[in-house]
Amino acid sequence: VAAAEKYSKNAFKLAENEETALTYGSALLRTNPKEAEQILARYLKKNPKAVRIRDAYSQLLFQTKNFSALDSLEREYRDDDRYLIALAISYVQISDTKKAKSILESVVERLKNNPDDENLSRAYLLLSDIAADEKELPKALDYASKVKGKLSAASALQTANIYSRESKWDDALKALKTIKEDQEPAIVEEAALFKARILLETNGEKAAFDALNASLITMPYSKVLHYEAALLAERLDDIKTAEFHLKKAIEIDPGFANAYNSLGYTLLEQTKRIKEAERYINQAYQLDPRNPYILDSKGWLAFKQKKYAKAVEYLNDALKLQKELDIYLHLAEVYWAQGNKRKATEVLKEAEKLWPDATELTTLKKRLKMPNAQN
Repeated sequence: VAAAEKYSKNAFKLAENEETALTYGSALLRTNPKEAEQILARYLKKNPKAVRIRDAYSQLLFQTKNFSALDSLEREYRDDDRYLIALAISYVQISDTKKAKSILESVVERLKNNPDDENLSRAYLLLSDIAADEKELPKALDYASKVKGKLSAASALQTANIYSRESKWDDALKALKTIKEDQEPAIVEEAALFKARILLETNGEKAAFDALNASLITMPYSKVLHYEAALLAERLDDIKTAEFHLKKAIEIDPGFANAYNSLGYTLLEQTKRIKEAERYINQAYQLDPRNPYILDSKGWLAFKQKKYAKAVEYLNDALKLQKELDIYLHLAEVYWAQGNKRKATEVLKEAEKLWPDATELTTLKKRLKMPNAQN
């Protein structure tokens, strides 16, 4: 850090430009954020059109909570709608929605006579997000209805999301239908996932699975759609199809840790192909060793291999990262198999506090012939 600060300072002295100012400011962040703030502020004063410096300076001001300086920037760049919208997003991220709304409403007021301006639509969409989060759903729908142009697909997705919060499934599906296949690919993909989730809620696994397969005809290279289709296929007890979709997802993205993990866990639970399951789970672990669900799979694999001490280690690591019912169930079963009935009971008691109505807990105790964990 000291060397980085020294070299970047020398570079800044030799040639004062955006690149050296950003590098020097970044180097100072750990040791002297106030000085970093001053350097960027001085550079921006000399070069008010230096957009990268302005944006970096703004983010630094959020970190140092220098809101008076942010107010000054807001006034100075009051005609730069894109910057103001970015500023509003940052205020939302620190939960100051009142300030964010004030900025966005000023953008709307200035641009209201230019309905085709993309920044106006962006402001409406963000105001819709805020209103939805504040449970002002009619207002959220009204803002979303004013979005035009390139952001209309995002607006339709937002509208569907708002309707779904009120369980107005038909209205949500109608909104999703307005999203066309040639629009923003990420939005089209998200709409397909959303539709499947609504159908899962209303019509069950088969309807949701069929919808995903229909979407995969036009989006065959969507790893996310293949992954979701695999999860539904497993719920339908179609392990062969689940395996097909997970392998497709891995083929599309060889770094897709969750797909390796799901494939390994499915093979571990549903087949006798333990060695193959181990290979996929280990690959997932290599890619994402801090993922609690992958740690859970590692623990359950170790349990199946009767490596109880290792299983306990992985499962406890998983629980430190994520309180998940399945992890508690796995850990309790490992302790029970290990002969440590006291620890197994303690784990189940903790789980029952978090999920008092979980039938899985009763099922496990009956299967292992355990006494009631609450006694």
